[in-house]
This record gives sequence, structure tokens and C-alpha cells, in this order.
Amino acid sequence: MNHDTINSMQIQELRRELIRSTRENDRIKKELSRTQSALSAFNQGQQQLNLTIQQVGELAEYSGYNINYSDIGEDEREHFVCIADGPRGGVLDDDGKATHYAHIMWFEEIPEEGCIGLGEQLQEPPPVRLYNPIHLKRKLFQFDSYLAWADTAKNLYANCGVHYHNIIALDANGIVCRAGNQFMAATVKKSYPITVYELEG
Repeated sequence: MNHDTINSMQIQELRRELIRSTRENDRIKKELSRTQSALSAFNQGQQQLNLTIQQVGELAEYSGYNINYSDIGEDEREHFVCIADGPRGGVLDDDGKATHYAHIMWFEEIPEEGCIGLGEQLQEPPPVRLYNPIHLKRKLFQFDSYLAWADTAKNLYANCGVHYHNIIALDANGIVCRAGNQFMAATVKKSYPITVYELEG
């Protein structure tokens, strides 16, 4: 194997690594955008839920429907469907008139397509939800990095003696962290440590 061949192999490997890194960065950016969108909706009195197309299909199957995935590729099944409380300002129809729904949905991959209302159209804006304030009882433990979470989370949660319904994890900015991708995104946001608390009640 000559020197030129070795250099060519190294270049190809670097290109592959660059592609992998770019895809990972894109994924993390999407997670950050999703978290920020959910937080913005929450601050406006809305709650937002993000489900993959696969999860939506599983919900339908659980409800007794038969789902045919033959026209949906595996990658596409991982695209997110975003569902949120209907905004007080409504959703504009083709004529620019505000229409109101209890919930709205849109596809994260194609936000330019806009959102649609779910269920029957309402005559008035949906009522503003009232949320109970969160009261922290005590600190249980904390994670100083994503690696620390990956290495110790399972053991710490299992042995803390508190039911998971009574536990909340907050990053340094006060954002709730539940899923692994949120703990990973916290590295980019530089929002460690993430502290885990027991809730009152």
C-alpha cells in the first residue's frame, strides 16, 4: 500500500466523520429548537407534545386501527408531529381569519406548511389553562455532565427511594429535563449541572 493510497483512505475517513458530526449537530440543533418551542408555548399558557410518526401510529393501533407502514420509510417514521394547545390568537385560515381549536398540530420537518386545527372548530378562543406551581421538597442528586448522567442515572434513580412521579430534573436555567436527548442538548446549551429533586406532595 503506497503513500497516496493511505492518504486517500484517511481523506475518505475524515469525510465520513465530518458527515457523521454534521448529522449529529443537526440533530442536536433540532432538539434545542424543539425544547425552546415547547418552553415558549408553555410560557404563553400552552402545553406542547412531540411524538414521532411511529408513536402516532402505535397510538392508533392501540385504539384498534390497522396501520399500513409500507409507504412510510423507517427514517420518516422518526419525524416529529408537534401537538399543542390552541393559541388564544387562533389559527389563520386561507382568508386570514382567525379560527379556534382546542389543539393544533404541525410537522416539525416542514414548519413552512403551517399547522392545522384538531377536532371541531371552536366559536371562542380556548380557555387559558391554570397550572399548579411546582414545590420542591429536597435535592436528591445532580449530574455535572452528559457522561455522568449516562453512567449513573439508572442506578441513582433506582436507589433514591422516591417514585419517579414525584421527581423532577431541572437544568441550570430551570428547564425541565426528562429524555436522554434533553440531557445531551444541555451540553450544547452549557446548562449543567442538572439537579434532580423530590417534589412536595
